[in-house]
Amino acid sequence: MLDMTIWPTLKVDVVDGLQLDPMNVRLDLPEDAIEADIIQELFQNEKALSLVNNIASTGLYTHEMPIVVERDGELVVVDGNRRVAALKAIQNPYLAPAHQSRINKAVAGMPHRDALRNIQVKLAPSQEDADKLIAALHTGNHRVAWPPAQQAAFFQAQLDAGKSLEELADLYPTIDISKFLIRARIIALFRGVDYDDVTVQDFIQRRRFPFSTLERLYEHPPFLTTMGLSIDENSRTVYSTLDPLVFKTLATRVIVGIKEGTLNTRTLNTKDGDTFTNLLKDLNDIRSAALNGSVGPLASFEPNQDSQGKANHKECRESESLGTSETKPPTSEMPSNQKGVGSSDLTSPARPHHRLVSQSLIVNPQYPRSIHAIATELSTINITSHPNATLDLIRTFIEKLIKAYAARESVIIKPKNRRVRFLQLDECLLWLSEYFADQGKTALVQPVRKFRDGNYSFTKSKEHLDAINHNHNIVASKADVRECWDTVESFVLELLK
Repeated sequence: MLDMTIWPTLKVDVVDGLQLDPMNVRLDLPEDAIEADIIQELFQNEKALSLVNNIASTGLYTHEMPIVVERDGELVVVDGNRRVAALKAIQNPYLAPAHQSRINKAVAGMPHRDALRNIQVKLAPSQEDADKLIAALHTGNHRVAWPPAQQAAFFQAQLDAGKSLEELADLYPTIDISKFLIRARIIALFRGVDYDDVTVQDFIQRRRFPFSTLERLYEHPPFLTTMGLSIDENSRTVYSTLDPLVFKTLATRVIVGIKEGTLNTRTLNTKDGDTFTNLLKDLNDIRSAALNGSVGPLASFEPNQDSQGKANHKECRESESLGTSETKPPTSEMPSNQKGVGSSDLTSPARPHHRLVSQSLIVNPQYPRSIHAIATELSTINITSHPNATLDLIRTFIEKLIKAYAARESVIIKPKNRRVRFLQLDECLLWLSEYFADQGKTALVQPVRKFRDGNYSFTKSKEHLDAINHNHNIVASKADVRECWDTVESFVLELLK
């Protein structure tokens, strides 16, 4: 139980004494965002201007004080960022330049404006204590709850920071953590699809995407079965058992329905209603046609031929400019050990030019959370903007994945070099090549050795990843990322199964 009576109350200068929190789940900003960007985001998307108008007309309500924590010697606002941003702008309208004229108009002639410069705040003893209060306020019934995506993001962020499911359950005994974690994973799964129609892609990435409609669907087991979605109750992970292209086609049908308004919380009010029944019939028909190969999976549902055609034309031009073809051969022509998890005899989709893979990497639910987390990042990272970060992450991923694979196979990897104190990537790759050979997976031995030895190409080797990580003279390009991934993809997909 929280005892806020022992939390100190401080009086601080709102402009100079408080920092806004870039890790606030309301914000779609990097964690190192500067305060000017945070204020702009709060005014642009979180209605901070309306707070300025309210404070200017009715005064500042002090029944709830902002909650702050101390980070690196500074007081950071963890609850009440909109209020503090509004108060900062009242003192200095130039902090929100796009709204400066309206702020000036609102505060013109405002009495006692200087009195709002110093406000009272509550200092939480720790971030953990602050998180408990924030969870009670925003995911309970104490006030209007955050939108579903923000609620899920709050708990997912704590998992990403290293807390276990058991720790979260102990910290928030009155909250159903599982519901929020599953919601976060399903949101990531649908957002990870590379939709052909750019308007659909933009729609699902919006901050205000109606996740309540998607939640209404996945609460029903028949929908999960049709979509090939499995939920591991122990790890709270969600994964699709379908071929990525089939899942993409089904997801497109669902998201377009939400976008066009035919699927919403009202039309899906009952699972026995016509809308839900017809949707399941459509999805099953699309799935059957795709899996049987009688109809091309994308031909069965094309909501916007014009925009899709433009998108495909653009992608073709980009591939031509690179001098390469991004389209893979049909999986029926590929070696069995190179097929994706849950693959069928369908042509693999072309990779988007800014993504590493055409569809989210599917991870065996037996693997630890770190493998799932990194796979999600690799599925969504923009390799055009972040080639160095991508290669660094690939190196980390391969080493952790081999170790997780060995643990799953109940094998302890013993370094060949006795001087090696900690098990490193080189030793992991050596073990993997020998293990594949012992298991008769000879087609995968050469890719592992090719990557480890680096005799074919420096940019396709472990040595290149080591250099990206350690050598200050080496810099990566998108082409380097592609070459590296093409080398390791076959054995990485095998390990993920």
